[in-house]
Amino acid sequence: MRAAATTGRLLIVCLATATAEAQEPVAGAFSFDPIEVDSSNVPGARCYKSARYIVVERHREEAVGSDFFIRPRETGRCDADSLQGDYVLRDEWAAYFSALHGDILLLDSGTGPDLRTLILFDLPSREKLAELSYVELIPGPDSAVVGLWDGFYLDEPASGCAAPPGGLIPGVDSLFFADVRSGRKEFSGRTRCAQRQ
Repeated sequence: MRAAATTGRLLIVCLATATAEAQEPVAGAFSFDPIEVDSSNVPGARCYKSARYIVVERHREEAVGSDFFIRPRETGRCDADSLQGDYVLRDEWAAYFSALHGDILLLDSGTGPDLRTLILFDLPSREKLAELSYVELIPGPDSAVVGLWDGFYLDEPASGCAAPPGGLIPGVDSLFFADVRSGRKEFSGRTRCAQRQ
């Protein structure tokens, strides 16, 4: 459950659990590091290679999400075995590989298409920088900034928004811009009408 304060009122946001769903790695108009993808070496795993890192994503058979084995590119290793010097992230968030931006690993977390989370890790310090909720990612104004439309449930449609059709719940999306190097986000001042299941 998430709560968000808007216009002096507290909104309760319920996260629905659905079948696990991995999103495709971020691509297209985003300016993140070019990635080579190799899935031939290890059954049930994918190897993502940037200029600086290798990230092996091993899907969990008994649960949603993946475990991650991160190492310098010069090791050349695309196996899912943990050796000294590897940074290992055991899945706690139903997470999937999304992108790399320099020393920042971006993971996508969620069990359905709505209300997902972008998780940012600083690889040299091995620290989680941020968990940023979103319903849609868009390119930001520069290569290190991503736009996140964050979704909220409402009790009634927002001013200027139509009532949602049969069975849907009124909502609103707010656009934030987040710097992936720090995890800091700022509200853009933009909102849009939305509908939730």
